[in-house]
Amino acid sequence: MWYRIFRVVVNFLAFVLCRTRVVAGADYLREVVKGRAIIIANHIHWNDPMVVAACIKRKIYIMAKEELFRNRIVAWAIGEFNVFPVKRGKADIGAIKKALKVLREDTPLLIFPEGTRSRDGELLPFFDGPASLALKTQAPVLPIYIAPYHIGGKVRLYVGEPIELAAALPETLKGAQRIEAANKLLETSVQTLKDRAEL
Repeated sequence: MWYRIFRVVVNFLAFVLCRTRVVAGADYLREVVKGRAIIIANHIHWNDPMVVAACIKRKIYIMAKEELFRNRIVAWAIGEFNVFPVKRGKADIGAIKKALKVLREDTPLLIFPEGTRSRDGELLPFFDGPASLALKTQAPVLPIYIAPYHIGGKVRLYVGEPIELAAALPETLKGAQRIEAANKLLETSVQTLKDRAEL
């Protein structure tokens, strides 16, 4: 029940107050979320999860930094909206298990690979968690670029073609090298969207 209520609130905030619109790649967004998928996006504002989630017309889960869960009321509210915590800077086994469970249930998972907000709008180096999860679950990865915005301004999303990492990487790459190459590919995909948006 609470999820549905929060969904209505999120949609109102995203589409009415923030005037969120998918500028490019709406077809990719509709198609990929029919099953399991890892959705990655750059992170520039505290309400980025809200605007991305609002554009996905089904239940999704969102991985977010552990610090958001220190306040019990906030932790309850975002937990009801399928947000779960991850400890940044180290392997969080609990978060990994939760993410694997979500993906194996054919549910989309939203992750912000930079791990924190970019203060100047430039992409920060990606953590390799999303790449590792995608390789392990064979989930397609949907890259999204969020153009810079301010509260009350228009939010514009640019969605790229879904990436099948297993097919995109050479079979000769193994282990850590494979994850590193996959992570670089995902980082490049979002950077490419950013470059196109700025033309």
